[in-house]
Amino acid sequence: VVEHELVGRRREGAVLSGWLDEASGGQGRLVLVRGEAGIGKTSLARALVADARARGLRVAWGPSPEHLGAPPFWPWLRVLAALGAPDLLAGSESIDPDGERFARFESVRQWLAAPAQAGATVLVFDDAHVTDEPSLRLLAHVAAAVDELPALLLVTHRDTPADHTPGFTAVLDDLHRLPATRRLHLAGLDRPGVRELLGDAAGEQIVGHVAEVTGGNPLFVVELARHLATGGHVASVPPTLREAIDRRVGSRSGHCGDVLRTAAVIGRTFPAGLVATAMGQPALVCLQALAEAQTAGLVEASGAPGTFRFVHVLVRDGVEATLGPAALAQAHRRVAEAIEAYYGAGDAQAADLARHWDQAAVLGDRRQAAAWVERAADVAERGLAWEEAARLFDRAVEVAAAQATAEERHRWLLGSARVRLHCDQVTVALERCLRAAGVVRHLGRADLTAAAALVVEGRGGPAVVALRDLCEEALVAVGPEPSVLRARLLGQLASACFYVEPERLDGLSREAMALADELDDPLAVVAATRARQMACAHPSQAAERLALAVRIGAAGRALGRPGVTVWEHIWRIDMLLELGRLPEVVAETVALHRCVEQARAPVAQWHLLRIQATTAQALGRYQEAEVLAASARDLFATIDDAYGARYMWLGFRTSVALHTGIDQEIVDGWAGFDPASGPPFLGDMSVFGPMMAFAGVGDRQRALALYDRLAPIDIWQPPRFLWTMLHSMRLHLAVALGCLADVPRLLEALGKLRGFHACASAGPIVYAGPVELWLGIGAHALGRWDHAVVDLEAALSTCRRIGARGFAVQAAVELATAWRDRGTGDDVEQATTLLAEARP
Repeated sequence: VVEHELVGRRREGAVLSGWLDEASGGQGRLVLVRGEAGIGKTSLARALVADARARGLRVAWGPSPEHLGAPPFWPWLRVLAALGAPDLLAGSESIDPDGERFARFESVRQWLAAPAQAGATVLVFDDAHVTDEPSLRLLAHVAAAVDELPALLLVTHRDTPADHTPGFTAVLDDLHRLPATRRLHLAGLDRPGVRELLGDAAGEQIVGHVAEVTGGNPLFVVELARHLATGGHVASVPPTLREAIDRRVGSRSGHCGDVLRTAAVIGRTFPAGLVATAMGQPALVCLQALAEAQTAGLVEASGAPGTFRFVHVLVRDGVEATLGPAALAQAHRRVAEAIEAYYGAGDAQAADLARHWDQAAVLGDRRQAAAWVERAADVAERGLAWEEAARLFDRAVEVAAAQATAEERHRWLLGSARVRLHCDQVTVALERCLRAAGVVRHLGRADLTAAAALVVEGRGGPAVVALRDLCEEALVAVGPEPSVLRARLLGQLASACFYVEPERLDGLSREAMALADELDDPLAVVAATRARQMACAHPSQAAERLALAVRIGAAGRALGRPGVTVWEHIWRIDMLLELGRLPEVVAETVALHRCVEQARAPVAQWHLLRIQATTAQALGRYQEAEVLAASARDLFATIDDAYGARYMWLGFRTSVALHTGIDQEIVDGWAGFDPASGPPFLGDMSVFGPMMAFAGVGDRQRALALYDRLAPIDIWQPPRFLWTMLHSMRLHLAVALGCLADVPRLLEALGKLRGFHACASAGPIVYAGPVELWLGIGAHALGRWDHAVVDLEAALSTCRRIGARGFAVQAAVELATAWRDRGTGDDVEQATTLLAEARP
């Protein structure tokens, strides 16, 4: 049982046993164990494993590499192999890498959740602070649903940020927020624990001195116990753990020290045969030296015959630290050469060879080092370990330095940009593209400049001005002759201008579309249709957008890319919502669902959830709408931006609350956002959410303060893709806040769009009902009773016909109020009857 296995850790052991009970009962748990090096995290994890095995549970241990350079997903590969599913993360190259990686991650989660996996499973990820980022992302994916799994995930890590690899802190923050997460902090042992480790012979004075020097760190205590057991005096106790280890290593024979130093360069775990090959000595001689080290408690046997490991990573670190810079670089080169002789030079060795040649590069072998680092990056990219691939591509640029050609630096920088896009690091990816274009500018190579501009095809970001300039430069280099490159660059330039020069969007997108039609190339068609769809955002252009949807769908099928084909359905749904054809939206969403399943991409899944939420809201299924919107929020936060995810979620909730009632929680939520923080291409959309919330709870002063930020009505120009929705919302607010001088201009603008419905035309955000509803509300506010009645009767009829129940109730209430205020004929009687019918 856990509590009897560890000195001074009975309380922690009992807590772990309780969580293991819960996992065995089907209530999965994620346990985060933190503490300093040597504090006993791994020992506690081993005790848990022993407890789990004694209960007959399945156990797998995912050791983290103690250095960069291990194969991507290394802990997971070990875990899955131990569980009998070594191929779950394997797969062939995919034309849709985003969907493929999501599918592989999901396959791991589903396999752990499968009914065939009887009983609970215990997975240990030791020293996760040095785990590669792709493995951490998979851990976060599985942990997000651990409460639904019969599993306990134990993650140990150091608590000092200086020890954390890139990406660990962000993933750790995500793990802390999960409801199934439990936490343990291991502190130093108390005096009784120190006494137990030192043994009964130690007097109180020695126990007190050791406890004070070590801070109760068990590894340090054991080192000092060895010092005392070999005749060391208490007055000469080493003041630090590193010095204690150094003394013990230094007391070994010279040959033993040489073997240990070579082994330390290889890693914590090492084959004796590889050590012998690197040293050019017979294996038997090395084994004799390792036997001496094993007797001294520095190394221990590990797994396969002839394989050893240092008893703690700090021991390995201490041994390696005895090598000077020159000796260390030479040792790395000898190990790299030994790996090629011992194992070969295949993809399986690429990561390790890249690490060793990288460390040996100071000796002058920079091109060889860069070549191996690039090969390791390629292997990582093919394995969908994009974060590791990005690190390696960047490292290739650094390690090669001036020895690399311009073409090589261009290739590595674009490799970094390409994989960073998969991680949604758009700004960093664009920066790499700009650098790549810069290093080859003197070559006058149009193909290289165009390649730099097209890596981020179809994406925007804060550096979109620089992207526009790069596209302009590439177009000049490519020349005016018709080509697929030119068509794609025109589409990319037009898409960039959507954000910074919208007045150029129409002309550029038309030129791109004409060239794509001439060439009839699917890549050109995709680039051109994306740009043209941005230009056709006004409701009056719905027919053209429908044709564009058909075009991009055909191009996606020709390319075999479901991630492109999804846009056919998304654009069709946009158009159908604008036309108020809700039954057709429901049918089209079914088709989109099938396409999203094929694409298997998180972004496509987010679009589906967003559309399903908007549809449910339009149909008056508000509880369902909020559940779907919350799922969309959570997914967007994992693939893009938590701030933006919450902003969209609050905006959606505010729109729903116009029918269900705005509460203080929504108002308080908006208090955390700066209305001026929205990106420029959204215009002043960011003002409308908080303004509607404040107006909804009667806080007219705060709502008016935001309304005054809007441009005067005669010069106000909202984005075209938000035109109908923002005009409707401004009309609603102008009436609610008494800004009636703005109402006539708003009625004039919206009056041209009778028959359309208020929503966005570049992806569903919310549905705001038929335009006639808002025209009727505005006319009523101005005392134009007859106009109000005509429009509100039309709005009520439309909402009833399409099943927009909430808006039907709103239209009925507004119409009844207009009849009552007009007061002619049987208006009052009709109003009373209609209100009775409309009451939920």
